[in-house]
Amino acid sequence: MVERDALQIFFGCGTGPMTMYHAFECTRVPPFPLDVFADRRFATRSLDRDGNEITVSTLVHNPAIHPGRIDSNPRLQEIFRDAILEGGGRSVQLGHGEIIAIRLQALFEVFERLLGQGISIYDHKLPVTQPTELLQHRVRD
Repeated sequence: MVERDALQIFFGCGTGPMTMYHAFECTRVPPFPLDVFADRRFATRSLDRDGNEITVSTLVHNPAIHPGRIDSNPRLQEIFRDAILEGGGRSVQLGHGEIIAIRLQALFEVFERLLGQGISIYDHKLPVTQPTELLQHRVRD
């Protein structure tokens, strides 16, 4: 979706549900500077499209960094909303709500700019060092 420069549209939900940020965390070069995942992958049972049970290996976010994350942090939501609009996003009012839209490549540039200022969707001070090789191994596997 990023390579095709798709649109990210927030329909009246504000910037709290910033799930595209997780793609940024996993694909960023250099690696994302905060170790956001649990120390291992988890096997989960799922159903495929034919209804067959399969086991899928998945990353799980570290619950220690969840408090203060953007989805429950109005201050971060406002920072990201303003940065999105400054980065080329558009906003229109619809009734009592707001629709915000931005192209994904521009959104990733916003993420990168904010990260350079020490701001992420997590209300945690970013470490000076890069994440461990273990994190990158978990993401790639």
